[in-house]
Amino acid sequence: PKSVYPNTIADLVIWLSADSNVGFSIPTKKVETWGDKSGNNNNVSQTNKTLQPKRYSYAEETTNSTTNEGQFNGKTRIAFPNSSTQYLTSDNPMNAPLSSGDFTVFVVAAYNTDVTATQESVFASAAVAPTAGQIELGQKFIATYQAIVSDGTNAITANVSNADNEVIMCYKLSGDTLTLYANGVSGVPQTTAGFDATNKFIVNKWYIGAMPTIAASSFDGGVAEVLVYDSALNDSDREQVDEYLNNKYKIY
Repeated sequence: PKSVYPNTIADLVIWLSADSNVGFSIPTKKVETWGDKSGNNNNVSQTNKTLQPKRYSYAEETTNSTTNEGQFNGKTRIAFPNSSTQYLTSDNPMNAPLSSGDFTVFVVAAYNTDVTATQESVFASAAVAPTAGQIELGQKFIATYQAIVSDGTNAITANVSNADNEVIMCYKLSGDTLTLYANGVSGVPQTTAGFDATNKFIVNKWYIGAMPTIAASSFDGGVAEVLVYDSALNDSDREQVDEYLNNKYKIY
């Protein structure tokens, strides 16, 4: 299928792109706000200056990953250093929350090439209510990506093998089945009996870069784009969004 702009596919609730709608300090590069392009005003922000990540533009590409986290083929990205818990988070409640129980999440991320240890969530949804659901996407082990989703009682974990440090991740929940894709290749779909995420994410906050409610959850790298759909996209729509992102970032 031919690539299409993400907002031409139904149920888009969040669209963050590092090359637009980013409010940051010019001297420090620290990011205060990252505006949602989906039309739902689901922006993410960080008011605490010590917790703010940094924005690096295409002109600031270097080979020093310890100071220029997550490099992207000359593309703008929001950089998160693993050495400190820096993150952006959504307002609560969201203007367009996930309500169907099914969803599809795309994240374009670059992990530092000098990272050898386990990395934690690049994108997460933390439960505000005790029985609410929880999402963690982008945990990286050596040559493996992982995603976890919980309905508050049951959890599903999905993995996909991929040795690339630059990755387009797609994370799709359909009913009780979770599938994780990395650069167009899927892992084995995983199912948990009794899983039901309907209305379990309505009161959640979304986090990018770390989930502060979980120790040692800091992501180490850069994020260029995030897309969230309130439905399980069919293969044709998923492939069109994936192709759009790959045409833009030239990752695989």
